[in-house]
Amino acid sequence: LYNNENLGLIIIGLAALICLILAVLLIREIVKLVYWRRMRRLEQAGNPKN
Repeated sequence: LYNNENLGLIIIGLAALICLILAVLLIREIVKLVYWRRMRRLEQAGNPKN
């Protein structure tokens, strides 16, 4: 039972690291999506016949 504190800290650290990586990936995808939508809107504004 004495080593469980260390193990708990390792598990919490790994969980925090995984959450951080997932958050970064999610933010990057959202930025890409916003950028892509903005580019599409600009293309549609430039080509009104489409």
